[in-house]
Amino acid sequence: MILNKFSIHLLQIWLLAFILFSCSKNADINGNKSYISVTHTAINVGPLNLKLNGIALFSTPITYGQTTGIDGNPYDTSTSGVRELQLFQGDSLLLQGNTSFQQGAHYSMFFFNNPGISYVNTIVFQDNQGVRNDTFTNVRYLNFSPGSNLGIYMTNSTDTFSIQPSPFVGYNTRPTEYVFVRIPIGSFGVRAFENDSTFIDVDSIRLDSAKNYNIYLQGYFDSTSNGNNLHLKSVRLN
Repeated sequence: MILNKFSIHLLQIWLLAFILFSCSKNADINGNKSYISVTHTAINVGPLNLKLNGIALFSTPITYGQTTGIDGNPYDTSTSGVRELQLFQGDSLLLQGNTSFQQGAHYSMFFFNNPGISYVNTIVFQDNQGVRNDTFTNVRYLNFSPGSNLGIYMTNSTDTFSIQPSPFVGYNTRPTEYVFVRIPIGSFGVRAFENDSTFIDVDSIRLDSAKNYNIYLQGYFDSTSNGNNLHLKSVRLN
């Protein structure tokens, strides 16, 4: 095929237009995203799957105590905007409603329940992570132990501090009331407490510098069952 100067000029214009359109389209696609971490704390409830506008957020249903992604990057990607949320156990639809995700924002979603009162609910927090430095970290504390009002004591060789009791999340589902607090870094033994005379050892935790965490209690405060007893869990967000 022989191309004259006019044909070459038209070809160059077409190629430039195609590249600009493709870049613009890809920029819109990449910019219209939200990032969602999901954690399953619903006691005695099997694996759960989540769909947003009919599309599964993660490929494999998550089980009790599990969080999507990996430590430091627990987020899956979804399109931002108002989304129809559907929560499934197998083929059974457990929950349906609408939720909204802002463009470029990061969110933590938890599945929880209070057996005998409600089946499975969700709560969604926007992860507005605070300013970090080398000696402190930011922690959001959540209590998913049904029927309880629990705080935690954190102790190591140099520091002892407490996060005051908070009711079971199912009793207070206003996400804005659960904020990040700044605490020293280090490895800590942790005890949950109801009052000054009722304590239970729940695990140890390491908090690294310049990181952000969700830390939460799951299970029953007074249970001796290996599956349902109280545990402290953490999700590192960055």
